Amino acid sequence: EQAKESYQRAIENGNLNLAYAKLANLLYIYGTAQETKEFAQKSLKEQPDNAQLWLVLALIEYEVGNKEEALNAAQKAHSLSPTKDSLYVLSRIEQNLPIEY
Repeated sequence: EQAKESYQRAIENGNLNLAYAKLANLLYIYGTAQETKEFAQKSLKEQPDNAQLWLVLALIEYEVGNKEEALNAAQKAHSLSPTKDSLYVLSRIEQNLPIEY
């Protein structure tokens, strides 16, 4: 809870890419699917080039069964930041396979 509050303050104070990404990850791990999805969608309006937000959105959409939205978000994440993590998530969604951590 303290980390969540700290990241929210950082966002309010400076609109930092890293703070958005860290809070999205925190919500994904400890929050609800709805809370995570809402945060990612809202944050992407202010941070449309934040690959980590797109990746978290892809994960949560896939988790709740929205494959098409998950695929679109994963493609966007990978186009912004072509890392092995984004490629892994994208390929698992494309193949309709579980994402293992």
